[in-house]
Amino acid sequence: MATMTTQNGDYAGRCLSMLFVLTVLLGVGAVEQAFGQETGSVTGHLYCADTHTVCRFGSVTIQSVPAKKKDGAPPGDKHAYSSPTDMDGVFEIDGAAAGEYYILGRCAGYVTPYDVLVAETSGSVTGDNEGLKYALNLVTVAAGRTTSTSLTIQRGASISGTVLYDDGSPAENLPVKLLWRNAKQTWVRFANSANDSTTSVLGLDSVQTDDRGRFREAGLPPGTYSVMIGLREVTWKAKQITGSSEMDMRVTKGDGLKVYFGDKYRLRETLPIVLHDGEDRTGVDVTIPANGLHIVRGLVSAKADGSVVEKGTVQLLDPEDKAVVREADIANNGTFVFHYVVNGSYVVKVSGEDGGSKTGDFDPVTRNLLVEEDVLDLNFALNATAKH
Repeated sequence: MATMTTQNGDYAGRCLSMLFVLTVLLGVGAVEQAFGQETGSVTGHLYCADTHTVCRFGSVTIQSVPAKKKDGAPPGDKHAYSSPTDMDGVFEIDGAAAGEYYILGRCAGYVTPYDVLVAETSGSVTGDNEGLKYALNLVTVAAGRTTSTSLTIQRGASISGTVLYDDGSPAENLPVKLLWRNAKQTWVRFANSANDSTTSVLGLDSVQTDDRGRFREAGLPPGTYSVMIGLREVTWKAKQITGSSEMDMRVTKGDGLKVYFGDKYRLRETLPIVLHDGEDRTGVDVTIPANGLHIVRGLVSAKADGSVVEKGTVQLLDPEDKAVVREADIANNGTFVFHYVVNGSYVVKVSGEDGGSKTGDFDPVTRNLLVEEDVLDLNFALNATAKH
């Protein structure tokens, strides 16, 4: 049998060492139900391993195992069903098409081996992923019968800290993004499929700082993490005081100063946080500068006739590894701007795009930039891309 490895070693070994293998007790005293011959049901309990109690108001999902592809054969039908758990930790899935299924239990703050797989694939787990055979257990739905099964899940680790500005005031309502160091030792956005959010299964952002600048991210599998705090580039504000709740959206791309754990401004310099099973890591604090920041502003035009380039992007790159530090759009008047730029060396990369009848595509250009004060005239003239 093939194995899948992560940065902490063999995946199958990880699943055993985490002591929270999904325990599936199949076919114990199966009870016949008044279903038709094509569907059956699955019922049972979801348990919390750390408290040895039932998991209330969690969820259990089953998803059909993809049939093995045969030459010339059409793909089999895909089925998925889910059920919440009640006050007694009981779930009931009725009317499921007969067949073999993966089964997964979820509860806020708890993890399974599947969550490691989600992290390693940055949230893009497909039904034919080989890792599923190690990360999930199986349950068989028999036509006209009920299958009894119980699942046990393990409490995950957590990371908590405080984000302050350098004048001591709390940095409130800022998004907190976790980074995960994968098996290739590369930092990627962590897709948390187990946190306390209805959108967590989609890998969407769900954690932000509170009015004291505090944050806590729970339901984490063991691994190596870091934290990134970014100033918002999109905000929603109420347009009026009374009456309807009409909102106004403001996009300020280019304002997104990023600060990593360790008060670093480059991803390669961030400090790693190694989490073990169920560990509560506190003191992951970040300071955001409010002083000593600069504006970088400029204009992008076409070298041929001096007309403005109406569309494209300008990036500030790390000169060592060429990672994108900041990015801003070129406005339709050819201007771009970065706010809140910290002192340091950058490589500026400008990419002009087709913006209409006046402009075509342009060859990208790069230029070294040292920021020690405001830069207000960083202008670029681009050559049109040669047509073949």
